[in-house]
Amino acid sequence: MDTQNQQRNRVRLWLRRAALIVGLVLAVSAARYVLTRLLADRNAIRVYVAGTRTPALTNRFEGTLRFASFNIAHGRGTNASNWSDRSEREARLKQIADLLKRERVDIAVLNEVDFDSVWSGHQDQARVIAREAGFEHVMEQRNFNVAFPFYRVRSGNAILSHFPIKSAQFVKLPPRADWENRVAGSKHGSFADLQLDDKTTIRLFAVHLEWRDEPTRGRSGDVLLACAADSPVPFFCIGDFNCTPTFAKTKPGAVETSTLDTLLNSGRLKTIDPAPLTPDQLTFSSFAPTAAIDWVLVPPDWEFVSQRVLDIQLSDHRPVFAEVRRR
Repeated sequence: MDTQNQQRNRVRLWLRRAALIVGLVLAVSAARYVLTRLLADRNAIRVYVAGTRTPALTNRFEGTLRFASFNIAHGRGTNASNWSDRSEREARLKQIADLLKRERVDIAVLNEVDFDSVWSGHQDQARVIAREAGFEHVMEQRNFNVAFPFYRVRSGNAILSHFPIKSAQFVKLPPRADWENRVAGSKHGSFADLQLDDKTTIRLFAVHLEWRDEPTRGRSGDVLLACAADSPVPFFCIGDFNCTPTFAKTKPGAVETSTLDTLLNSGRLKTIDPAPLTPDQLTFSSFAPTAAIDWVLVPPDWEFVSQRVLDIQLSDHRPVFAEVRRR
């Protein structure tokens, strides 16, 4: 009888210890998650020097800039899931970097970039692309930031530049749902001030607007216009707007004003000369494009030298390359 009681006591002791360990793990996980979310806005921006720029390129500004806008879709290519093969993903990031280098891009805005996410091997994709492409200066902006022990998702927008980034600022955009923003984050924005030369600074807003509804995009557009109005230097907006201006819509039916229409009609921003787009100017989706949702917007006193969309499948978006200059 005593032996049975001792065995039951040992089992109870083991169960209590196991419950305590599980409780501690859950408490640590919850504490880390809560702390990460509380500090998410404060930790949303990081600016750093990635390395030495490509020797063939200089950071001397001579009046013309080459921009790129590319939603890289977490490096998954055209796969449906972010959980892609590591070697395939790394090869794709190298191809993206080679493309930016080959196009002699001065400043690139990248969307859906993983900075530390479990599905992409906790790799900082902005740093990888910057180093491979020879970009010296990087700004990272986290839209989503969730962390548990051994499980993290940190992704958002990035600016890669051959010109020094003087400063950067996180800009909160109205979320589609407050609870989503509190739980994991949402599509916010940021701008960076880039020093082109001793006399010229520009402000570049990295854009990735909500894809699910126009009212949320419209509220975000109001914030963009306020930032443009407050900017003491030329103001640019580049990225994935998830909408199309009226002049560029290709689908028949009722034409509704989009956030891009509002931005372009404000007089503070402009894009290529309004005209019906040809199929080779569409950006989404990359394998069968039906819409142009990735854009380069510049101040009124700048003009486009050229703009091209490349037919490649390194992402579900096609990249946009634009050369612009001061008038």
